[in-house]
Amino acid sequence: MLAPTIGGSEAQGTVQIIVNDDDSFEYQATIYNPRGETFTGAFLRRGDPSTGGEILATLFSDVTLGTQYIQLRGTVVVSRTTRLASLAEELREHPRAFSVSVQSTARLSIGAIRGRLE
Repeated sequence: MLAPTIGGSEAQGTVQIIVNDDDSFEYQATIYNPRGETFTGAFLRRGDPSTGGEILATLFSDVTLGTQYIQLRGTVVVSRTTRLASLAEELREHPRAFSVSVQSTARLSIGAIRGRLE
């Protein structure tokens, strides 16, 4: 579950990360955005959602989404320093060690809404 960070967003939602048999990744995101904030990107991070953590993969970026209901799906783009197979194994074994942050134009550094994988 994605929840607002302190002092900011009223948006909330869910992101599902799907690890395929070939170790590729897909995502499905649904965000309820009552104030019509402008979201610009979402990232898979290692660590607790309250601290941000290292960015491992990009779910989406270089977009501007400001509608009340946002639904996206796509392929996860893994950073050049991340080994795909080892990340897939970690996600399968320890999903709660990861989080997702969704950035808005108001909260670029650590995200307007964030949540731990389950």
